[in-house]
Amino acid sequence: VILNFVVPHKNYCGEYMLFSCLRPFIYKTYFIYLFYFVEIDKIPFDSDFKYMAKIVNLDESRYLVVKGAPDSLMDIILNSNSEFNQIYWKKKMTWLAKQGKRVVAVAYKKISKDINEIEHNLLEKDLQLVGLVGIMDPPKEEVIDAIL
Repeated sequence: VILNFVVPHKNYCGEYMLFSCLRPFIYKTYFIYLFYFVEIDKIPFDSDFKYMAKIVNLDESRYLVVKGAPDSLMDIILNSNSEFNQIYWKKKMTWLAKQGKRVVAVAYKKISKDINEIEHNLLEKDLQLVGLVGIMDPPKEEVIDAIL
């Protein structure tokens, strides 16, 4: 999946993007809305790790969902899946970046209902890349004026 987003609102974009990407993979229909996901725990974005992660419930299942820098997530996935086609995804990442878009990767895995807290080592195995999102995120007017 490769999606292109224009950011409608900064605070809403991250959640919308994350769950929009997950819809066809976790749930067999596109008619999932954010209120169907119940957040259990999260790791906020950290520039050292270059990703954020959440544990969410959807229906009777629990998932770890992750969004972040494509290079970071691809490296994590490649460590546990030697068949992961990193070359293909790096080409797609480059294609989006050359269009001036900010590129974010989205990944997930189904986890046990017994897991209630995220630790970074939870991401080390079985993470599946859902896709990349290219976000057109133009600078605010104030920034343009400051630069000029």
